[in-house]
Amino acid sequence: MRCLTTAGLMLAAVLNAAEPGDRQAILRQVDSILKELTAITGWEARRPVPASFLSKRDLERNLNERIRREVKPAEIRAEETALKMLGFVPQDFDLKATMVSLLSEQAAAFYDLRERRMYLIEETSDAQQEQNLIHELAHALADQHFRLGRYMKQGRTSDDAALARTSVMEGQASWLAAEVVARRNGGSLKETPDLLRRLGSGDIDENAFPVLGKAPRYLRESFLFPYTDGFRFQHEVFLKRGTAAFAALYSQPPPSSRAILHPEAYLAGEPVDDPALPPFKLRRRYRVLTEGNLGEIDHRVWFRDYRIPEGDDLAAELRGGAYKVWELKKGRGFALQYASTWSTEEAAAHAFAAYQVVLRGKRPDFRIAQRGAAEVRGPGFHLERRGRLLYSLEGVIE
Repeated sequence: MRCLTTAGLMLAAVLNAAEPGDRQAILRQVDSILKELTAITGWEARRPVPASFLSKRDLERNLNERIRREVKPAEIRAEETALKMLGFVPQDFDLKATMVSLLSEQAAAFYDLRERRMYLIEETSDAQQEQNLIHELAHALADQHFRLGRYMKQGRTSDDAALARTSVMEGQASWLAAEVVARRNGGSLKETPDLLRRLGSGDIDENAFPVLGKAPRYLRESFLFPYTDGFRFQHEVFLKRGTAAFAALYSQPPPSSRAILHPEAYLAGEPVDDPALPPFKLRRRYRVLTEGNLGEIDHRVWFRDYRIPEGDDLAAELRGGAYKVWELKKGRGFALQYASTWSTEEAAAHAFAAYQVVLRGKRPDFRIAQRGAAEVRGPGFHLERRGRLLYSLEGVIE
């Protein structure tokens, strides 16, 4: 999933309203800001960073063109179907339209990985433009040293790993932008816990940003996660490793959203324990539509959406998740395979009970026809637990 949010752009999210600013005054700061970033990271600028201004209208046109060129309609359909089968969005949800509207609403600036050019959005205040400029120059400087396009491409083997790498890039750029401002005021982020809490809160003004405010929880949290949780992750790793943390996150990228949420797991080198899906007995009638991984952040959204008590704590016990969506070769219908592995058998038992609540929430026809100690069946679903493993088969499966 998440193909539309990684279509070659890295967007700086705006979390406060703004008025237009002075373009040329902003651009004159590029060289001095690069020197400030070099002083923090130790990375020298290897080439100039071209910058341009773009209107909101041109941004929307740019996003539509980028999606048309880089994301195939079949990929959009597959991702949208997976989100609906997993219960993250309603059945009438339009993924492409929502993502274009969301990115257009939120973007204040972006660094284009292909062009290696920075774009600032015209309709933004001077103060916000300066923060955006620092953020995007942090991307540009990292790109000159670590080839961010290649870095992201290497993480596409796993949805959750790709999100973790996005969190490195956005969290680091957000942290550096805040650190530059803190140093200008004679301090540092080490000395400003209140600022850390505020920047990592993820609070939004739903009146100012109605698309984000009304989006399904999965999209809201997926959009904000790289900035907020990535920011906290960068700070914790910096506290442990100092300046070496900046490069280490590119040479030794975090493998999962769990690593971002729990920096101690990343620092300890904890691996991802992805489960294998069992054989699909009806594969002659179906073809694979899409498949991927589910991490702690995905399970956290599930448990929040369906009001699982202490759901965040339970999600933290996940050690790996996977899914596969199958489509009927003839006729219309889909089947979903889901598997997850948990830290202990006790955690898996709690997840077994929690996932039944998830099933009840996303299946209007939910009814348990057969129940065992570690297995339940009903119309269109079969859920079972085997030790630390949880398996589910849902949809048109007869």
